[in-house]
Amino acid sequence: TAFAVAGKALDLHLVPEAVVFLGEVPLVPFQPPGSQELAEAIVPYLEDYDAVLLENHGVICWGSDLEQAYHRLETVEFCAAVTLYAQMLGGARELPAEHLQNLLAVRRMMKGRP
Repeated sequence: TAFAVAGKALDLHLVPEAVVFLGEVPLVPFQPPGSQELAEAIVPYLEDYDAVLLENHGVICWGSDLEQAYHRLETVEFCAAVTLYAQMLGGARELPAEHLQNLLAVRRMMKGRP
């Protein structure tokens, strides 16, 4: 929620497991709570992402079942903590590009995409 309130997406590639099992967590622009506009703002993210941060609201995750959505939520919280702590320690260092490409390929394969 702190990242959502700060207007910051979780889009750094810091932890291999998060890259493979979660991917990036984009920031959805603010819409009023419970509104049709908020629901419609989420739709473009459903196919390509597993979670989003709703600006000034918090995080939502989805999956094939409740357990998968819950594990994704736990991963978002873990990534947020790691990102925050790394920044407090002087800066987060992303995974090396050559390894990141391999991890992203594994993620695409797991999601049934080329």
